[in-house]
Amino acid sequence: MEEIKPSHKAFWAVTNALKTEGYTPIPPLKKPDNSVAIDDAEIAECLADSIETQCSQASPPHDIAHISRIEEEVLQKTSLEPKDDLAPVSLSEVQTLVKLLNTRKAPSLDGIGNKAIKCFSIPLLSLLVAIYKRVPKNCSSRLEGGRRAGVPQGSTLSSAVLRVHKRYTASSSSGVQLALFADDTALFYGKNRSTRFTSSPQRAIDELGQWFRKWRIEVNPDKSAAIQFKYGVTLDKNLHFRDHIERVRNTALFYKARLGAMLGRKSKLSRRNKRTIYKICIRTVMTYASLVFAHTAPKALHRLQVIQNKFCRAATDAHWCVRNSILHRDLELPTISKYMKDASKRFFDIAGSHPNALLRAAVDYQPPDPTHLIRRPPNVFIDPPDALTAAVESLNDVNNTHD
Repeated sequence: MEEIKPSHKAFWAVTNALKTEGYTPIPPLKKPDNSVAIDDAEIAECLADSIETQCSQASPPHDIAHISRIEEEVLQKTSLEPKDDLAPVSLSEVQTLVKLLNTRKAPSLDGIGNKAIKCFSIPLLSLLVAIYKRVPKNCSSRLEGGRRAGVPQGSTLSSAVLRVHKRYTASSSSGVQLALFADDTALFYGKNRSTRFTSSPQRAIDELGQWFRKWRIEVNPDKSAAIQFKYGVTLDKNLHFRDHIERVRNTALFYKARLGAMLGRKSKLSRRNKRTIYKICIRTVMTYASLVFAHTAPKALHRLQVIQNKFCRAATDAHWCVRNSILHRDLELPTISKYMKDASKRFFDIAGSHPNALLRAAVDYQPPDPTHLIRRPPNVFIDPPDALTAAVESLNDVNNTHD
């Protein structure tokens, strides 16, 4: 130890371990008359008043008759003889629950976090056990005394209140579905058009808000948000996928214009890098979930192929007289229809060999005749290749023969 210098790593490791971010003084508890609470009775009353203030509803009750009926039922239940079928709370049980607390969870309204609770000593935990044992006995007396308060987050009664909330949460009548996870409530609604989208969700929010006010439940606005999810495939009435192809085409053109400086004729990037950027940023947009619409009409898919043709010509700085099939061969790019066909084949092969019998049965069927009006995804396997795909495959076969 005498040889350790101030610059030794062990010395600074101990210093960093003992270093604190700062000391926050804890103010004393004060009574309503602004005097300091000294004895245990005054401190307990201050804590009770504080919890009641935090959990009470600030606005006047929404439905006086409903609240009166609930209070009468509660008083009737509390006037019954208590049942001794529940085991008393033990110190070991509280210690186990404290060890399982998540230290990264935000503290409740009292500002005491789970990290601080884990530092409670055995005598302090014993006081908590005594409080938990007195809760059932004091519930009726607090109600008779005119207290109208809820329970703080993370308290002993929170689990019971949560079960009541899940059981009696109002169901929406506007077509919006209600989902509950722990103490979180979510409303979700799906529609294929954005027009008049907010009317039904807003009506459901109004109904749920009225139910919360009726049952005197306060919602935290800081943890509430409206999120709109846009799905990757646009489904039209007849499953022609024209709207979807038009949407992904416009998105691909937007990305192509943004990347024009790197993919254009005057770009200094190599053809290999240009092709990689195109495959990652542009082709993925056009072919996302392609196995769903790969069997659509070739005329509709040709609109996506035009974008790839223009990229090939700009990336290679080719003259207008050079065929598109030659550009695809030089860049080693398959056509859009060929790429979608290969992706569909991989998917059906994986699904056909899946251990789930239902999934295997979903893909085990014969496609309709090519002349039939109704087309199914497996139709992509029996459709003949288009002219550009046939030309590119012919050139690749010639190259393979020469190699």
